[in-house]
Amino acid sequence: ELFEEKIAGTEVLILRGCRFCPGGSMVLRGPTEFLIDEIARSLIDAINVVKKVTEGHKFVSGGGSVEMAIYTSLENLADSISTREQLPILEFGKALIEIPKILLFNSGLENSNFRNTSEQVKGAAFLAHPYRWSVIGYESDIKNWSIEDLQTYFDTYYAPNNAVVVISGDVTLKEVKRLSKQYFEPIPSGPKARPIHTIEPEQLGQKRVVVEKQVSSPNIMLAYHVPETKHEDYYALDVLSAILSDGNSSRLYSQLVDQKTLATSVFSYMPESIDPNLFYFYGVASPGTAPEILEAEMVQIISDIAQNGVSERELQKVKNQKLVALYSSLETIDGKSNTLGTYEMYFGDYKKMFSAPQSYEQLTVADIQRVAQKYFTKNNSTVGYLMSPENNTK
Repeated sequence: ELFEEKIAGTEVLILRGCRFCPGGSMVLRGPTEFLIDEIARSLIDAINVVKKVTEGHKFVSGGGSVEMAIYTSLENLADSISTREQLPILEFGKALIEIPKILLFNSGLENSNFRNTSEQVKGAAFLAHPYRWSVIGYESDIKNWSIEDLQTYFDTYYAPNNAVVVISGDVTLKEVKRLSKQYFEPIPSGPKARPIHTIEPEQLGQKRVVVEKQVSSPNIMLAYHVPETKHEDYYALDVLSAILSDGNSSRLYSQLVDQKTLATSVFSYMPESIDPNLFYFYGVASPGTAPEILEAEMVQIISDIAQNGVSERELQKVKNQKLVALYSSLETIDGKSNTLGTYEMYFGDYKKMFSAPQSYEQLTVADIQRVAQKYFTKNNSTVGYLMSPENNTK
């Protein structure tokens, strides 16, 4: 149901009863007339279409026996995949395709400083590989989506032959196989996804970008090319990231936020990925701190590890943290499934999860220094500044 309300003086529409939304509701912000005339009409039309589509579908609560829980999970997942066979493509109509367009352009994501900076940095850092593109696409892409485009994408990537299903709990392999056969075997395979064959060429010099946006203080991003997650250097890089920015005692935080007060926040981030990706450093300058100063200090801290390494104490502390985090993730059923699925997808084999503790334990201070020297070089970096136009004098 749609409700028109005013929050902090702003007219909003609230969609309640949305089972896909956090807390069961979604707040849509924007000019009231636009919201009512466009979004509300599209949402209502779409909801009516979805109601017609789901008539006769069987949705069951997950409570009760183990068998019922497996049954429910598999049936709902199979339902979502097989919908493409039950719904003629043109029945979606304009309403369903316009919803994501409208919500994307009014989601507030364009106001994210991190997103604004990272999109520009990725676009500069990657010359050839598709990682240079935003996941959702650019505005012109989104505006030109067609029903056929979305259906082709769904058929290709949301198909049984492109899925990894992990089931954890008090189950038997025999029963899982029986139920999987019952719910997934009738669903036809989708077309095989085209493999990515483009290999990013070696970066031959530092790249720099400046993004102009009204901000209270500059934001700085450093990005370095690193290998894919299943590469042998992953664990050393993961530990290095923690030494640099995990917790108040980490090198970047303690020096730049606590001691020198040059930044209000700073962190590093290395996403899990199938192909080689970027290792990010991000800092928000304190009021009055020039971006060049903060950048130089961040680079100095990173370079210090490449030149002088880390201490045994630092390394052992992070090893302990990584092992605790890994074992903690396996304490719940959801955690087991997620961790096993992550290793299957990104590390190439779920069995590598079982050797992860050894992979962390066998790391030496020399390993940490080696990867810092290998990847955190000037020629391998892309630097991004996000700053107010009046401060961009160069």
